[in-house]
Amino acid sequence: MIFHNTKIELCAETGTGCRRMKEMDENTLMEEKIIKLYKKWKGGRIKNALSAVVFYFLMMIIVSIFFGNPFSHRETLLFFEVWEPGWISTRPYLLVLCGAAAIFLTLFMVCYKILKSFKEFDDILQQQCDPKQYLEVISYGVSYGKELRLKGYQKSVFQLMQQRYALALMVNAQLEESRRFLNEGWIGKKKAGIYKNTVFNLDLVEAYQQQDVERYSELYNRAGRSFKKNRLFGVQKLFLEHQYKQAADILEGYKVKTAYNNVIRSQLLGQCYDNLGDRKRAEECMRYVLEYGNTMPARAKAEKWLTHNREQLV
Repeated sequence: MIFHNTKIELCAETGTGCRRMKEMDENTLMEEKIIKLYKKWKGGRIKNALSAVVFYFLMMIIVSIFFGNPFSHRETLLFFEVWEPGWISTRPYLLVLCGAAAIFLTLFMVCYKILKSFKEFDDILQQQCDPKQYLEVISYGVSYGKELRLKGYQKSVFQLMQQRYALALMVNAQLEESRRFLNEGWIGKKKAGIYKNTVFNLDLVEAYQQQDVERYSELYNRAGRSFKKNRLFGVQKLFLEHQYKQAADILEGYKVKTAYNNVIRSQLLGQCYDNLGDRKRAEECMRYVLEYGNTMPARAKAEKWLTHNREQLV
């Protein structure tokens, strides 16, 4: 009871202390969920093998709808009985296709479930715009995974944790630490797509932060579809090329899906307006970043811009 009262007094006296205690509670909850996530995917291979068998027979049923009985059988034709071969005999390649489809569906289902289980962690960044807490949570996910003797699909979970840890360092503007982790701390195959895409993402971020137009353009031109699908990367390229009007036109009509990207969008749009001499609209964008940026580095930059231009905005 004494501790409870002390907590109430602390919250009343210092909002910072109350928020810190709340963050600690949330981090503890997230850590427990990370432990459960690893435990959940410790096994599952037998269950997924059974799922593959079910999908296999399901695909055979679908094929049989179009090609009839899969097995050889007798049929009566007028007054005679004839032996009809099933499609397994006449089209054996369909068995291979059914097996391939079953394996694909099983792997897709596993990947979907694993990625879905990360949503709650990713929302800390994507919806709450809190990269600092996100880094703390994901950092625990990586350190906990290192202590395990990974089994089953735990390896996939750990790889995704490592990817998100590198990204968490990036969004916290800790680019050197992210590079060091990818070069020296990454555990697993470095030829895998997940590693290569993460390194490529860091290359883009570094080129943009260094205002290296040629480097950024070269990287963006050979970027994959997943990068170009996010139009903010393309807008950053235009911004580095001083094409502020074109960049602003794209940003004004660009609808983003997450609160985090909306803050980044508003920051870029504000910078475009600032370079175009429209301080009023730039101020609106920067105030949005200030209000919703939470612990994002963009928020500190927006606050600095508003302070620096205070006299001109009055």
